[in-house]
Amino acid sequence: MTWASSESAYGFPFAANPVQPDYLPIDEAHPLRPEDPYGSSKLVGENIADVVARRYDIPIASLRISNVQYPGKYSVLDGRDSLQNGVGNFWSYVDGRDVVNAVARTLDADLSGHEPFVIAADDNYLGRPTMDAFKELFDGLPDEVSISGEDSALSSEKAKTVLGWEPNRTWRTAADENQPVPSLTK
Repeated sequence: MTWASSESAYGFPFAANPVQPDYLPIDEAHPLRPEDPYGSSKLVGENIADVVARRYDIPIASLRISNVQYPGKYSVLDGRDSLQNGVGNFWSYVDGRDVVNAVARTLDADLSGHEPFVIAADDNYLGRPTMDAFKELFDGLPDEVSISGEDSALSSEKAKTVLGWEPNRTWRTAADENQPVPSLTK
């Protein structure tokens, strides 16, 4: 079973004030501290997934999906000159087609119990080093940092290792693609 959790479960998006993570990159082991209804609902969903997996022995993947973008319509690029616009997820994103591939990978995976997975692109959408943005916004960095250049602040390494998933799109090319935008209605 697979369900859509969110990077909001960490508590950074929608926080009353920007909060620096405990370490970088943020992975599945980072504490979840939401302070808003949306992030809290994702935390509750993951807690329910723990219970269901444990009680009924049903494997469940919680996909902590980053800010989903669509080819030709990468809204994260609007106003990216202000670091405040992306501070909640630390300028991370993921292409919707990569999310679909992540879901497909979880359905084929041999999982047991409840497993969370971060689903994010490998780079930030700023077009500048992630650490420079952190230093500018927070006047410093967390004590433990193992990213460089324009690496994403969210680590999808577990999804890559366990699921064999890879984010295949980047804002540098997908933002200008001419693809139809998905619709829920016809």
